[in-house]
Amino acid sequence: MLHATVPVLFESSENLSILHDPVNEDWLALVQAIDGPSFEMLARRYYLALTHFRQQKGRPPLPDQTTIEATGKQQAFLAAPLHGLPDDPGSVFRLLRRNPVFAHWCGFLGPKVLKEPEELTSRRLPARTVCEEFSEVMTRYGLWHLARVEKVIHNLASGVVELEDTVSFDTTHVEAYSHCGNVVPADREVDDGKKPKQRKVPRLKKNCTCGKENWETCIHSWVPTDEGAAVVVKGPTRVYWAHKGSVAAFGRSEIPFDVRICHYAAEHDGNTLVPHLKLLNRDLALVMAVLAYVLADDAYQGNKEKVRQFGLKARLIRPVHPRKVRATLARQFDGIDHFTALGIPVCEADHRFELRGRDISGERYIWVAPDDEAGHPVCQGCPHAGTCLSKGKRRNIRVHRNDLPQLDWDHPQLSARERKRYQQRTGVERAIKRLKVDLKGEILSHRDARRVQAHFDRKLLTLHLLLAIAHPT
Repeated sequence: MLHATVPVLFESSENLSILHDPVNEDWLALVQAIDGPSFEMLARRYYLALTHFRQQKGRPPLPDQTTIEATGKQQAFLAAPLHGLPDDPGSVFRLLRRNPVFAHWCGFLGPKVLKEPEELTSRRLPARTVCEEFSEVMTRYGLWHLARVEKVIHNLASGVVELEDTVSFDTTHVEAYSHCGNVVPADREVDDGKKPKQRKVPRLKKNCTCGKENWETCIHSWVPTDEGAAVVVKGPTRVYWAHKGSVAAFGRSEIPFDVRICHYAAEHDGNTLVPHLKLLNRDLALVMAVLAYVLADDAYQGNKEKVRQFGLKARLIRPVHPRKVRATLARQFDGIDHFTALGIPVCEADHRFELRGRDISGERYIWVAPDDEAGHPVCQGCPHAGTCLSKGKRRNIRVHRNDLPQLDWDHPQLSARERKRYQQRTGVERAIKRLKVDLKGEILSHRDARRVQAHFDRKLLTLHLLLAIAHPT
């Protein structure tokens, strides 16, 4: 009994003393940071959009004199992921009622507080419909996106995030909050006794008041229930019905600063780079002004020339695309057994040569034997040295550039400088993890690409608010 532990039956969230718990430091600092002129302006934009939204829906107009107060809902939606919850209206509604201390710090005084004269938003807890209306207005009018872009620009201008000339790009997917339909194309041939191969497509609906029973005969057009969702193939056994987004992060700091959701998730990864760069050129011109290196994987190999339109210094760095090398090439060099698909020579002692440089006048790559663990050339103790090493202590060969077309002659990917620079590309994968795992970005409760875009705008806004809090003033 001396070592027995008492089970925890419940955790109180009503006592203000819980604010002294280090576990609550992050969300408390975030709630306090959502203040100031920028968020006051966001609140004014929200009410202008709300006025237009209600006019379109035929709802009662806002009072002529309105006390502008939307900061509390902004705080609740942005801080919800720090409580381990999604940021959809239903989760935020439940969080405000289950955590009175959190609701109090968001500016809500309780469920029985009366509305003050000429006040649009009462200080009592918002209803679920109010949370849903707030989320819809902020999403439909692009206010989350606008707030996120302004915060990223502020962090870059103030030095919270260092502006870099190297940007990594990659795509990621989030499973859609919807289901797909299966259809058999009309022109597909079906063999006798075999099940026809079906194609996954979005389910359709009609946004009309004719009634579901009359959809087949009414004149209104069909629309997808989840626009932008499609089949995303990540491997032989990893096939998802999902949305796809392109993520941009700085190379050294690995901080994500932009996410763009594709209008069609089945789009090839390589086709997302140029549209993403065009949007960056519009929204984050200060990043594009210093952009020199674009890091991406092999799926982006067709964008080398397209990237150059965004600046004289802009250059795409990608890995070597494997390509079979003709067997007769190795016979031209004594002691070389074969060339790998990446263009690397391998000697008869199974040592992979290293790219040392280029012979510019002769247009040839210079390959040399590597060093051993002691830092000496492997050729010194090699039993094949007598047949391939005629002079010196290290075997070297020169291969014409036309024999290795998979290498970029101007900037060979296998050179030490290019390999060191390309090592920063994997930072974007860790940046994706921060958005999807740490901030609950992989949990979708919204449909269509426009709402998914707002979903990731909130994640980026939360992340950059936390960066500004952690940055020493």
